[in-house]
Parts: sequence; structure tokens; C-alpha cells
Amino acid sequence: MLPADTSNTSLWRPRRAFAPLLPDRRPLAAGCSRVYVDLGCNDGLNLRRLFMPAVHRYGQSLFRELDAAVAGGQSNRSDICAIGFEPVPANEESIRKLVASLRAGGQARAQLLAVFPAAVHATNGLATFYLDQNGPGSGGAKYHNWGSSLLMWEAGMERRQLRVPQVGLTYLLERLHGADADAEAARVLTVMKMDIEGAEYDALPAAWRAVCARVDRLFLETHDRFFSERWHGHRAEMGSGEGRVARLHELLRRMDDERRAGRCRTRWTLLGAREGRRAR
Repeated sequence: MLPADTSNTSLWRPRRAFAPLLPDRRPLAAGCSRVYVDLGCNDGLNLRRLFMPAVHRYGQSLFRELDAAVAGGQSNRSDICAIGFEPVPANEESIRKLVASLRAGGQARAQLLAVFPAAVHATNGLATFYLDQNGPGSGGAKYHNWGSSLLMWEAGMERRQLRVPQVGLTYLLERLHGADADAEAARVLTVMKMDIEGAEYDALPAAWRAVCARVDRLFLETHDRFFSERWHGHRAEMGSGEGRVARLHELLRRMDDERRAGRCRTRWTLLGAREGRRAR
């Protein structure tokens, strides 16, 4: 597996917020035995459900399965390391309060809970990010910009754009366990939820070998609907939708084959409006 590209990390701002992700720092999951990685954590709902199960009931089977994968039925969650990514500025304050509350309450050890204000894609750098219609002032703020994306999948999103830091998935996984730490990663239970609003069609194909080497369970929400005739985004910018969708699903089948051959540790659960739910 080729090492991840460490370039463009100097573009991340605010610099202090990204210090633990820089290449000269110790691995994020050093000393951890269980790690939950939340890519697209929105307002922190899954973190709340994971660390405060008595308060936040599970309304969907996904959350019950995710909780079982991470916590293994144990009531004590204090040793779980949690790392999240959320690029929507409107969610930053609620996440900051959540992290502070969890640390103060002892549900999560301070050094093992971090949420970064960044999108996740194939490479490091800066990216144009488009906000959806569910933001403040649109009458849909309760949805916390759920459809905000690196893809301009809906007409009018060009009027609601901003520049955000972007973290490459391979780079992230190497920073999680260390660049040469596949053996170390094998000793750490790593569960990842990926709900990155269309960026999965680029991020996962670029990083699937790193995922296979370092992630035990992947909960993946796909967004095939962004490429359907129902949506009227900028097709030229998005590229061939059908081809990207087909390649991702073919990659998932390949990961299954690799796992059966003993070359991939990842079991995935696929979520999506069109596909329904499948577990492998």
C-alpha cells in the first residue's frame, strides 16, 4: 500500500484545530483499543447516541447496529476513541458544546474525542463546498444542512458555497494508526460511518486499500440519487454519474471478494434511499 500524500496540509485553517492531524504528530488512535470514526457527523447525533445511550434512544436499526459494532454491548463507553469530521460551519457550535459536555461528564476521555471542521475526500487541501436548502433562513434549519456537499447536485447551490479544508481518506487512516502501523491497526477495532454526501464516489475508490487494511466495519451511506434525473445539478462538473455509481458498487463487490480471500478486513453495511439496506 503506497503511503498517503502529506502535501497541502499547510492549507488547513484554523491551524490549531488541525494540529493533531499533521504528519509530525503521534497517531490519533495511539493507545486506543476501540475507535469510532464519524465522517460527516452533522450536529453530532451519532456521537450523542454512542456516548449517551440512556438519553438518546435508537430510532433506526443503523444506530443499534453501529452501537453494537463499536461498543460490543458494553455499557462503559469511556475507553472508546471517537474522531469526527464535519465541514458545515452552522454545526460547529453544537459539536463544540457536545464535545465539551462529553469530556466534562466523563463519557469520553478528552484526548480521545476530536471533531475536525473539514470535509473528507480523496486528497488533502481546500475544496468548494455547497450548502443545501436546509440551512438557517430556509425554513429547514432543523435538518442541519444534511444535503450540503462537495457536489453541486442541486440547482441554486452555486449561490451557497464556501471554501472548506479537505482531508484525504487514505491520509486520515494513516494518521489514525500510523503510516507503517498495519500490524498495530490490526489490534484496534475500528468502525467507520461514512455519510459524506456524494464524496464517497471519489474518496472510497482512492482509499479502499487503506480501508481494507485498517477498518473492521464500514457503515456507508451512498447518494446515487444525486445522479438521477430527479436532480438538476451541474452535470458537467459532476462528471458521468452512472459511471461513478457503477464503479463504487463494483468496488464494494471487490472488497467482498478480497475479504473472503483474507486480504480485506472490512465488512460493510450499505445505506441509501434507492438501495435500501444491505449488510455484508
